[in-house]
Amino acid sequence: MQRHHIATTGFIARILALALLSSGLLVAAAPSSLATTAPALVPAQTLPPNVTGTSFPVQTVGTTSPTQTVTFTATGGGVGILATPTVTGTDTSDFALSFPPSGGCVTGTALLSGDTCTIWVAFTPTAAGVRTATMTVTDTATDAPQEVALSGVGQVVATGVSPAVLNFYNQAIGTTSTARAVALVNGGPTTITVSSVGLITGTPTSSRPDFSIVPGSDTCTGQQVAPNAACTVGIVFSPTAEGSRTGFIYFVDNGTGSPHLGLLLGRGVHTAGYWLSASDGGIFAFGPGASFFGSTGSIKLNQPIVGIAATPDSGGYWEVATDGGIFAFGDAGFCGSTGSITLNKPIVGMAPAL
Repeated sequence: MQRHHIATTGFIARILALALLSSGLLVAAAPSSLATTAPALVPAQTLPPNVTGTSFPVQTVGTTSPTQTVTFTATGGGVGILATPTVTGTDTSDFALSFPPSGGCVTGTALLSGDTCTIWVAFTPTAAGVRTATMTVTDTATDAPQEVALSGVGQVVATGVSPAVLNFYNQAIGTTSTARAVALVNGGPTTITVSSVGLITGTPTSSRPDFSIVPGSDTCTGQQVAPNAACTVGIVFSPTAEGSRTGFIYFVDNGTGSPHLGLLLGRGVHTAGYWLSASDGGIFAFGPGASFFGSTGSIKLNQPIVGIAATPDSGGYWEVATDGGIFAFGDAGFCGSTGSITLNKPIVGMAPAL
């Protein structure tokens, strides 16, 4: 049997492939027209960030916030980062960019569809008020460059005394209170030096200071206080007379607003003692600090007495009956009562407003 071979020398052999269509017809087609070619990488339609803008909360001027993360995601195909992201705009120096050890949006980063890269943003306001800038990422995406609005609020925290008002409340005349601390807080961006600390008597009738610094408690004088740090001084209250007593503590330093003042308050009261009140309003006073100012013991009451309360300076007291009737003695002023009101339940106690 004679075999025939297709000559290929000098010719390009084209082998036809047959395909059976649904109509039953046979057609011939070149194999090259059926070959599959891998498509080229489709440029990303977008490289959107995971935020429309990055807003920082109020931040003290000169201090740095925790970082916020902005993540970009490639969609629709591959994309490359052409340049390290930059910050431009009004307050450029207030915002700083950094990148994680891996996965950062740095120059040369190549992303396939669905891949992400990250930028860390920190805010260090250089002045008070609203601070703004724009972060720009230059890439090969069709909507390049990518821009993210940056904003934050700078706040100036003044250096000052904490607490601004220190109240010792009632203290028996001739006795000394427990020591309490007063701090000078440095709210500025730079270290300050304290040159001196002192007290000023605020009550004109004081024969001697009502307030004093505890020996050895001053950690401020001659010391430096770093930003957002504090030094302290111990204060005690020894009232020299009855009634309200006032004073001031001052810190002299090289910070803005020096000298810094704190108000000291206290009330001098008689020495210890107390009162007992009977149901008819009879008063029994005990101790040198509890003087007798009167009672309802000789008055016929509509309802029995159920409570007593002393004034802040111990110079008087109130008695209250179950119907809310009030009886004031000494320097206790009358402010009203429920004695003429029909109550659902009886009054069982009272308390003074200090």
